[in-house]
Amino acid sequence: MSKFILIISFLALSGCYQLAELPPLDGGITANLLVCAKEDVKGPFKTFATIEENFATFFKTSVVSSDGSALPIDLDYDSNPSYDTRVDYVALLKDKETPESKALRNSILGHLKAVDLETLTSDEQVALLINAYNFLAIDIVLQNSCEGLIDSIANLGGVDSFKAFSDSSNFGYFIGEEKLSLDNIEKDKIAELTNFEDARIHFAVICASAGCPVLLHLPFDKINLEGQLSFITRAGLRLPRMFHNDSGSSFLSQIFDWYLDDFISDIARTIEFDTDEEFIEEFIKRYTADGTEFKRDNIDYVNYDWSLNKL
Repeated sequence: MSKFILIISFLALSGCYQLAELPPLDGGITANLLVCAKEDVKGPFKTFATIEENFATFFKTSVVSSDGSALPIDLDYDSNPSYDTRVDYVALLKDKETPESKALRNSILGHLKAVDLETLTSDEQVALLINAYNFLAIDIVLQNSCEGLIDSIANLGGVDSFKAFSDSSNFGYFIGEEKLSLDNIEKDKIAELTNFEDARIHFAVICASAGCPVLLHLPFDKINLEGQLSFITRAGLRLPRMFHNDSGSSFLSQIFDWYLDDFISDIARTIEFDTDEEFIEEFIKRYTADGTEFKRDNIDYVNYDWSLNKL
């Protein structure tokens, strides 16, 4: 039996399905990347509680402190100087097939599919979409971890393909009647709601990777949204992966490069500068401690770590 037939036979037994290209097999035949059979994301769904309560339950059970300390109830910047978090993927994978975990996932997906964004205020939409992004990024990891945890969300669909972010056909979820990718949620929906002028959004949506800013252990909500966005931005900028000075240079996360226009537009709402570097400096100083130095003439970027933000 050929290698191709062996692979197909194995898939039939394992319940996997085709997603993206693998290197050619013997004889020049190209196969596909095979991932776990996923739970249906189209429904029908049985929902329970509210979506806010569902998100609160999910983040409470999945997000943990990076150093083992208790996570704060109140998001007070000065009282939480080392706030950083990870996702306990091992525990989530262990419980993935339990009735409780399936019911919670089913309920969240059901609420998202049933929502009518046009009936919500702008802050309600932003909060819901941030929570959806963070939940779905984790769900993509879990649903694609077949016989053990995947190494990186960026490699789903091919090494460094980033299809998990852009491919709505294979990695999209319904929010209302639209099937959206993670990029659709962040770069289209949330960006448009904030008029591309609130760069704190890029500190709030977390792409399941170690190079990301901090994943909030609480759901964002319309009442506390402003404070939550400022807290998570300030907390993120205290971490070396996001910003630090070394050897006469200021090192920034690559999100400042990728979303430069958003950072400029954010600051330009209140003050104008002549250079990109001055806009970035103002953003950094606005969300860090008084007296923070920024070497705008010597900026470098921290290599983004696409390995999982796991415990």
